[in-house]
Amino acid sequence: MCFAFLILPLIVTSQEWIRIYGDNIDCYAYSLSESYDKGYLYAGKINQYNIPKFGWIFKTDINGEMLWDKKIGQYGDKTGLLDAKQTFNGGYILIGSTQKFDPYYDPFVMKLNSCGEKEWCKILSLPNNMDFGARIVQLPNGNYVALLADFSYNPSERIWLMCFNEAGDTLWKKVYAQTEPDIVNEEGYDLLVTSDSRILITGEGAYPDPDTTLYRQRPLLIKTDFDGNERWTLPWGYTQYFSGHGVMSVEDKKDNIYTAGRHIRNQPNYGDSPVLLKTSKDGEEQFYSNVYDSTELGLATTISWLGDSTLAVGAGWRFSEGEIIEGIAKIDTSGNIQLVKDVIEADNTFRGSIKTFDNKLLIMGGFYFGNNWDIYAYKFNQDLEYDTIYTQPFVYDSLCEHPIVLDTIPLDCDIVGLRETEEVDSPQLSISPNPAFDRIQVKLPGVVTTHSNTSGFNVTTWKYNYKGDIPLEIYDVYGQKWHSEVIPDRVKETDISVENLPTGLYVVRVVIEGEAVSGKFVKE
Repeated sequence: MCFAFLILPLIVTSQEWIRIYGDNIDCYAYSLSESYDKGYLYAGKINQYNIPKFGWIFKTDINGEMLWDKKIGQYGDKTGLLDAKQTFNGGYILIGSTQKFDPYYDPFVMKLNSCGEKEWCKILSLPNNMDFGARIVQLPNGNYVALLADFSYNPSERIWLMCFNEAGDTLWKKVYAQTEPDIVNEEGYDLLVTSDSRILITGEGAYPDPDTTLYRQRPLLIKTDFDGNERWTLPWGYTQYFSGHGVMSVEDKKDNIYTAGRHIRNQPNYGDSPVLLKTSKDGEEQFYSNVYDSTELGLATTISWLGDSTLAVGAGWRFSEGEIIEGIAKIDTSGNIQLVKDVIEADNTFRGSIKTFDNKLLIMGGFYFGNNWDIYAYKFNQDLEYDTIYTQPFVYDSLCEHPIVLDTIPLDCDIVGLRETEEVDSPQLSISPNPAFDRIQVKLPGVVTTHSNTSGFNVTTWKYNYKGDIPLEIYDVYGQKWHSEVIPDRVKETDISVENLPTGLYVVRVVIEGEAVSGKFVKE
């Protein structure tokens, strides 16, 4: 067993909820979530000499005691997890990156069942390209949507979503922030499934001021529908000359969006402040509120609800010549700072926070102490006082019929080889034999692209699992139609008699998802 667990020694009482994980193995965590059984799920990596060694996922009980852990990948793969979520059926969906096949990293997505056993795994291969898996969510229809970084050989295509069905089949992938040429250097950090049946990407990008050519780094919010169609894109602060970053978002019961991030202050009070931004569900800027107005450095990295009308923002800050403090700000929905609590002196940041089922706040981060990365977790009540542990029993992992094994899961995954955009944009029919005498077999392409314009945005969609009846027609070079039929839904090939066609060149044309795909053959 490779995990280590202890309680922070500087606790006033042993009942206070402060935990350290991996105190002697050098580890880091990037995501935190609550399980169906009131336990907590962490995802991150185990390092060696500050280099990723394994991806790491572990589960604790309600008091933070380790129940089980699993390593992902094998020694030398340099694998790390960036996110893990519990699925609707009690399993787990993971996303991360690995060097198993590419020294520049490949994203991967893995599905585990409720016992932590692998159901499927996909490594998304784009050779010799530095790309990463960042976040993953499950949609109400059961599909999974992954946020990918730099998943293209085109350096301007930086923010991607890819959708998988519950079996791991790729349904579509799309790139964002492409229709607005003034957005540059964009990055996506977080995903949120919103209550208005949308997907929200939170990140940052550079964008010019309205009346100058000066580019400012700005929080970037992008909203899509469940098919990945871009609904709106907002470089936050365009009209307010606001500079900064967006890191993580939540929404209220009216679908308003609250984002934690950084405000880069300009004249006359230079510096960085942890900040809360509010945006309407339609992408209209509402307000921003700095946690501090006088910090030299500052960044808010987590956000979660604390009460019905109060938010907890996890942030780091430093006043001039002081230590860097990681703490929590309690803020109401109007942006008023109600309470700020210092938690720990550290040079790193909180990475995840949740409102628990019992209306408490759990927050965690990876911090570097004594030449070692550790995972720290803290649980607070509504007044930001350390919570106390539960003494009554809870039942955990009840969906698994046997004790969960602590083991290593190798990346024995399917390789999803995704061709460059120029190749994917030109799908072709496969026609054989060619030349043909009496019959031809027509195979539909494995991937098609569709193009649309939604709310002023041109959208290109790659679909790997298209549906519906497919009309097929055969024309000669003069445009005369010689044959037509319908290929039934989910059938990907058809045999056609061509023995009665005159000798010559012919074009086979199908229409998939409203887009024409064609191929040619010669009749002898």
